[in-house]
Amino acid sequence: MEDRVAELHDQHDSTGGTVTCVIRNVLVGLGEPCFDKLEAVLAHAMLSIPAVKGFEIGSDFHGAEMLGSAHNDPFVAASALDAAAQKTGIPSSRLQTKTNHSGGIQDGISDGMPIFFNVAFEPPPTISQDQTTARYDASGEGVLAAKGC
Repeated sequence: MEDRVAELHDQHDSTGGTVTCVIRNVLVGLGEPCFDKLEAVLAHAMLSIPAVKGFEIGSDFHGAEMLGSAHNDPFVAASALDAAAQKTGIPSSRLQTKTNHSGGIQDGISDGMPIFFNVAFEPPPTISQDQTTARYDASGEGVLAAKGC
């Protein structure tokens, strides 16, 4: 990404990008099923960042193309021992979801699986290239010539 940004900087242009966030060791039961869904709170926070234009959690848009039978995220017994159980040899009784298609949140409430989401950033619009634009007084076209690094 650094190389791409440097290349575009030399061309006086910019690019957007996507950031993936993973939150591990989340408590079970955070959020609410209706008005304060955990994914809605996360989306609100992420979409409040300047230049963010997209938010997707779990399988999101790909999940919209899947059948319910393939996308459902049933709970299963955890197959591995958690860190504390590895020391004692006592199996964990914790449940987990089979696929985590839901991204760690089901029906607005954290389910204990890692929460993962993507945030899309638009390219910075101020670039060091002349761009045509309307004049403020609407008398025709003008040129926006931003200068910078």
